[in-house]
Amino acid sequence: MSRRRTDNSCALQRGAGTDHTLIKHSRKEISLEGFKDEYVEKLAELVQAKVEGKELVSPPPADEPKVINLMDALKKSLAKAKQSGDKPTRHRAVPTSRKTASPGRIVKRVNRVAERI
Repeated sequence: MSRRRTDNSCALQRGAGTDHTLIKHSRKEISLEGFKDEYVEKLAELVQAKVEGKELVSPPPADEPKVINLMDALKKSLAKAKQSGDKPTRHRAVPTSRKTASPGRIVKRVNRVAERI
């Protein structure tokens, strides 16, 4: 690989080289005979139906997904919580691991214990 550059031209050159290498080393010939173009087939059917004078009927439009306004949902949730008198609970984050004591912290702790003795 070539040296790293700050612009994207180096990355593009590496990507293009990889593509050429993959194509060059593939042993299998690519045959498009096993694939059908369904779009072209359906379009040809529609054109043939139109030529024959048949009336074309389009499918009904798909239902659009319901969009939720998050701010309104939050306001409703807060209003509902106020009405029921529930206070929001606060949870402390559980530490995943304890901090390792630095040598300075250990010395301070030892000094505090020594003062008590």
